[in-house]
Amino acid sequence: MAKEKPSNKELSEVLDIPEDIVAHIQDSGGYIPTGVAAQLLCINPQTLRNWGEKGGLVPDRILASGHRRYLLTTIADYIKKERVKEWEMERDY
Repeated sequence: MAKEKPSNKELSEVLDIPEDIVAHIQDSGGYIPTGVAAQLLCINPQTLRNWGEKGGLVPDRILASGHRRYLLTTIADYIKKERVKEWEMERDY
């Protein structure tokens, strides 16, 4: 079963960025560079690269130049999963 694509409003809420920026990114293909993805995750870009190399949060696309690109939805899904983990840990505490 195909996964339903989240709305721009949902992405905006999860990522805590304005909906018009989400719409612009989505209209441009939905891909963001490593630095932007790292900012949204509040981590260093090198940390994100390391995660990808270790099989964690891998880029959705790697350009011929070697630059990594992540779908905005991939980053939002990761953030949602991490929030669920935090809530479960708090609940079990």
